[in-house]
Amino acid sequence: KRTKKEEALIIKGRDDIGLLSKREFFISGIALYWAEGFKNKHEHRLGFCNSDLSMIRFYIYWLLKCLGVEKNEIVARLTVNQIYKHRIGEMQDYWSKAIGIRLNQFTKPFFQTSKWKKQYNTDNYHGVLRIHVKESLDYLLKMKGWIEGLKLNIKK
Repeated sequence: KRTKKEEALIIKGRDDIGLLSKREFFISGIALYWAEGFKNKHEHRLGFCNSDLSMIRFYIYWLLKCLGVEKNEIVARLTVNQIYKHRIGEMQDYWSKAIGIRLNQFTKPFFQTSKWKKQYNTDNYHGVLRIHVKESLDYLLKMKGWIEGLKLNIKK
């Protein structure tokens, strides 16, 4: 009974969204960047970081369709726990195929040295992917403005 209710609610939620208009899609990408994009004050490029493949695909599609970015302008960097150093090639190959960018668009991976205190199901572990757009300071500044535009809608 619980499973059927969960499935029905998920289907309802999906149907509530439906297909996005161009404007809705544009705003969705901005909100996604606001949540997961690079926001360090010393950053000079548009960048995004996540481990959720669907979210990364959405963001890349948004870059291509809304900003006119070319796939060859995208640079990727994989962050993984050091215990998976031996799998880095396999993980980069996974991401390359999954998001459709060439392996030569990947920079040197970053290895986290923290010890995991909890045991995770690591069969599906592919690390965290950081992507940025080359020469994208203008896009970054526009993004800051678009986020400020979203903030105007906060009711105080």
